[in-house]
Amino acid sequence: MQFASGTPPSNVAKNDLKPEVTYEQAHAMISGVMSDFLRSQLGDDAKAKIAIAAEVENTGTLLQPLIASLEQEGHHHFHAPCNSDYQMPAQCPAYPQYPSNNVQRKPQDQECTCGTPFSALAQVVMGTASQTPSFPKGVSIVAVDAVHDVDEITPVHLPHIWHNCSKSKSKSSGEEDKVAAAAAAAATSCTINVTTVTQPIYATLDTFDTGFYYQSASELRVKLKSRQSLLLAAGVDPLLIHFNQTDTAGFNCADINNASYQWALEHAGTKARARFEKIGEPLIMGKDIFLSNAGPAWIWNPMKYKEAKDKSNVVVQAPCSHTPVDYFLKAAAGYHYCKVLSPARAMEWIYIDGLRNKGGL
Repeated sequence: MQFASGTPPSNVAKNDLKPEVTYEQAHAMISGVMSDFLRSQLGDDAKAKIAIAAEVENTGTLLQPLIASLEQEGHHHFHAPCNSDYQMPAQCPAYPQYPSNNVQRKPQDQECTCGTPFSALAQVVMGTASQTPSFPKGVSIVAVDAVHDVDEITPVHLPHIWHNCSKSKSKSSGEEDKVAAAAAAAATSCTINVTTVTQPIYATLDTFDTGFYYQSASELRVKLKSRQSLLLAAGVDPLLIHFNQTDTAGFNCADINNASYQWALEHAGTKARARFEKIGEPLIMGKDIFLSNAGPAWIWNPMKYKEAKDKSNVVVQAPCSHTPVDYFLKAAAGYHYCKVLSPARAMEWIYIDGLRNKGGL
């Protein structure tokens, strides 16, 4: 509203945020930049050009946290996603198709986003979260993501472990303990390679650019490998791994979403974070929601954002789906699907929407 003056229209009064400078200060700042711009264009004023260049740089600094968070999401308005049905462009990391040989490969447009970067971190969190049993030291997870509709079945796209760090035991019973110890030692330096699948979900009307809809995705539908399968791939003794403990406790997706929220807080501008911590509604990660392992139950149930009655916080709950490695359907075994909080959605909440209760105009 401070680009104007007078009484705010009802729509502005309802949706704008309280300013942190006076109208006089705002108008002085705005008119100063406008004056420098006009003088730089019409009068070829060197000092004005320097002033405008400084303001452009300041704008870049201001917007960088928002841009970085949208990049973590693989934002569709920056570049369209590379379709994993097709051969990836040369600039993308290697992404083997799984299952393979079920669609004709075609050249892919070079101007595309290779995948959702945050999904790679989500896969790491899934495997290495502070749960029992612990993930072996020295074993790392390297994940590569591709964007695709998760409800598509022709072809279907699934997460997959391409290289693991487990070692098969000797068939000689007297040597089993020695072999297991050697495998554990060998696993102190090993990489598990995983591919994941993500579908970001955007507001239907976001292309109208009205300011009434989030720029970020309301959720990332992410197909991940289960914590159980990752522990097995890391060489942990199968006798120590129990699916009910590793994947059904109800906090795997919550751990990932908390990592997204913390990423946003850590990368937000200093002033923006201080403002949010003073008047914003914090996000709290609730227990995961498991309805069934039927695909539609996970796909079509959205992320839950439940605001407290006193508007003191918003609880985020993620629908999930998870199967053990010995699941009766072999093709669907060892998965853990999560509705993931986009770092960009968390950043928008910190900068704008989480301030409305106490900071609205």
